[in-house]
Amino acid sequence: MMGLEVSRMNCFTLHLGNTEAILIDAIQLQGGPRIERGVVPVVMELEEGIADDPDAYPLKIQLRHQKLEHLTAWRTNAHSERGGIDAAIHSGRDGERDTEPVLTGEEGSLKTIRAKYVIGSDGAHSWVRCWLGFEMEGDSTNAVWGVVDAILDSDFPDFRRHCIILSQHGTILSVPRENGMTRLYVQLPDSMKDICLTDAAQVVKIMAVARRSLFPYTLEYSYCDWWTIYRVGRRVANHFTYKQRVFLGGDAVHTHTPKGGQGMNVSMQDAYNLGWKLGGVLRGQLRPSVLATYESERRPVAQDLIKLDTSMGRVLAGETMSETPEVLQVYEQLRNYGSGANICYSPNILVASPQQSQQHLAAHLRLGMRFPSHPVVNLASAITMESQSLLPSNGSWRLWVFAGNVVACPAQLKRVNSLGEKLCALTARLAALQMLSTPFLEILLLYKGRVEEMEVSDFHPIFTR
Repeated sequence: MMGLEVSRMNCFTLHLGNTEAILIDAIQLQGGPRIERGVVPVVMELEEGIADDPDAYPLKIQLRHQKLEHLTAWRTNAHSERGGIDAAIHSGRDGERDTEPVLTGEEGSLKTIRAKYVIGSDGAHSWVRCWLGFEMEGDSTNAVWGVVDAILDSDFPDFRRHCIILSQHGTILSVPRENGMTRLYVQLPDSMKDICLTDAAQVVKIMAVARRSLFPYTLEYSYCDWWTIYRVGRRVANHFTYKQRVFLGGDAVHTHTPKGGQGMNVSMQDAYNLGWKLGGVLRGQLRPSVLATYESERRPVAQDLIKLDTSMGRVLAGETMSETPEVLQVYEQLRNYGSGANICYSPNILVASPQQSQQHLAAHLRLGMRFPSHPVVNLASAITMESQSLLPSNGSWRLWVFAGNVVACPAQLKRVNSLGEKLCALTARLAALQMLSTPFLEILLLYKGRVEEMEVSDFHPIFTR
């Protein structure tokens, strides 16, 4: 769907519950931290006097393990024909219900944690954001949407594709799901903004709106697996960080309608951007000052997302009776935005400015953008691979050497191997920073030519490790 022209990855839909279960399993398999459930923050304090000390633990957080009766009262903003659904706080396996409340500590107990950093990824009603006193800026009104996962009975021909259906009665977005189901995002009228979120009969009203929007096609359903009604505004937090010690990401700092389908994408980009920087600081590879680039890089992206969502809302809601070319233009913007590969960060302490660089030497490698992926052939194995696959996120730094046409120009090969000698001295100085299983710095060489025209032994050993 989105991002086909700028990313080598295929787009698909994966249920959030499955995503979380996969991540938790992976963390446990790698000996990572325990994921606690049924835990809520009570108080958080920052000792300002030691906040600038990189070795200090200036944050103190008090947590409470919820009582079981409180957990059973929790509800997600989701409903079904059976009524409310218990909060999904446990990823079920081996036949267990994934809505069964599970505690991982003594009921009602309190504990205090000291921390260097706190990351608030706690959603649109973020407790961490409220504690910081940050404001969400943007629309003062909320759009109302109904979402339904159902097996549809309709003569509309394209429900097994991603569709956007525009009519004078509203907008429908459809996404094909597993087991013959389809997810419908249905724009609801303002008159339904105060609709009761706990009344299971409301799904009938959602489908009635969808039916009017789809007319003259018919729309019924034989099975409804899940549905919800939610309100969302287009807002961005006025700050993403506090004292470079507390960080916010995802829905905690940007909310929007589902029209662009970019909420999870942008949130994961937030996490990755912050994650590698925090990892570098905690390993002593980066100065703590680089953490300031998280807000300067990611907040403009969130603001752009809101602008794009606003444009989509304008053309899809029929506010201007937009013609097809205008709709296609907005979706072309979304296509370029979708994968995140076209995001370009402004100059900062990590991204060189035009005055500090020679951009003309690599016109297609724009400073501040992700390294583009292209098929390359490994000289030693003759196996074709994507250049992006050579850059796993394992904490190593990479230095790419663009060797040019060393086949046709022996003098160029000599220059490249001379550089290899100097790089040996560099890697020797950095040897003390090497991690247990991965090098601190990897040297990757890319040359123009065919595999059969060169031998591995033609290059300096630094390029063939």
